[in-house]
Amino acid sequence: MPWTEEHLQWLHDTGEEIVTACGKTAPVLEFRYDMADGDVMSLWATHFRNHYCFDDDLPVIKSPEQSNADYLEFFRHYYVPRTRYDRKVIGNESTKGSDVIAFKQEGDEPRNKALASELSSEKLLVMYG
Repeated sequence: MPWTEEHLQWLHDTGEEIVTACGKTAPVLEFRYDMADGDVMSLWATHFRNHYCFDDDLPVIKSPEQSNADYLEFFRHYYVPRTRYDRKVIGNESTKGSDVIAFKQEGDEPRNKALASELSSEKLLVMYG
């Protein structure tokens, strides 16, 4: 189950109240998290993350490049060649060039898409042809 309540023990009532935009009174709570409580921190992280995407929907993430490639392939239905990392010349050095290259052809239309992503500079180039 991705939802948990254990982190709610970290909410403490300050005794203050505010009036919301709709005119209702709401208590002001302070979130006093405990970094030393690894179990609850992990449960809270899972709970927080699952507000955006369920863990079951995430592909295996090995690196930022891998997760972008997986996203384009599995969720956006692009063809993403996976040959960049199996041909590294220097094992301890980043390979040169775009981090992710992806291609897409929709149906019988002659208009295709190609994407090139450079993650370190947060640039994305989209080409149509």
